[in-house]
Amino acid sequence: MSNGDVRRITVVGIGAMGHGIAQVCAAAGLDVTLFYRQASRLDEALAKIRNNLRLLTDLGHVTASEAEATLAHLRGEGDLASAVKDADLVLESLPEDLELKRALYRQLDALCPERSVLGSNTSSFRITELSEATGRADRVCGIHWVAPPYIVPVVEIIAGAKTSVETLAFARSFVSRVGKVPVVARDVPGFILVRLTNALYNEAMALVEQGVASAQDVDNAYRLGSGMLTTLLGPLRQADLAVNKHTTASVLAYLYGETGETKFKPPAILAEQVAAGRLGLAAGKGWYDYDGRDPEAVRRWRDERALALLDLVRREGLLAADPLPR
Repeated sequence: MSNGDVRRITVVGIGAMGHGIAQVCAAAGLDVTLFYRQASRLDEALAKIRNNLRLLTDLGHVTASEAEATLAHLRGEGDLASAVKDADLVLESLPEDLELKRALYRQLDALCPERSVLGSNTSSFRITELSEATGRADRVCGIHWVAPPYIVPVVEIIAGAKTSVETLAFARSFVSRVGKVPVVARDVPGFILVRLTNALYNEAMALVEQGVASAQDVDNAYRLGSGMLTTLLGPLRQADLAVNKHTTASVLAYLYGETGETKFKPPAILAEQVAAGRLGLAAGKGWYDYDGRDPEAVRRWRDERALALLDLVRREGLLAADPLPR
């Protein structure tokens, strides 16, 4: 199936994530069926979507006519067989319970058309574990959204052990079609986003637990420090622009030696980068190649955008120790 063949999408699981996923797909002009057996829960999901659209309209991100068009592409259904009978793509967003998900995939395999692709919003389970519950493992993939999906622009795509090249290409094309940025990950627990965010969250909690700093100081150190530039560039490109990899290797070696904690042990790939002279922007190459680019022009580009972000932070009162509204 090519991306152009996608007309009908079914979202199974309409809780914290599912209703937002359905909204994004409907806003892209696709016909979306939300499945839940209880009519009251379907009504709640549609009410949440209306509230989301009201916010986006109030802020000028969509027009009133675009909001109405989105709602026109949505319908609820309480019978699973009816919900998926014409689905080109089924997006599963059940709670993170492996057996619950596998049971659903057995049902979907029996009820969906042969052409249907099954995409999971799991944030942690291997796609291979889910696909094994079906007879169409080649047409199962991960399509992992980030909350709130109607705002966050990135979507992870994960190929299981038997996911076909065609299904992976279909998923990438679909994600682009609904206005999101696809990133592709191998089928490992947690993929990219969950591993990055939970590593950061775990270390933040450890710093508070060990009495290194308060929760507020940990948050402010990150959001007003490295977090600002990481938001602009990502951790690896920011490292390329900010620090020589010799320094990174030295810092990690010191932390590992002092703490003995394996999370600080320098990875082999860092030593390989240093040995190859891929030290960052100043060397013309790091995680990325910068050949032919003027380092000063690149740094100016970064600084201009960092200052624009800082202006926004100041304007919104986010330099305050506690920026939340009362």
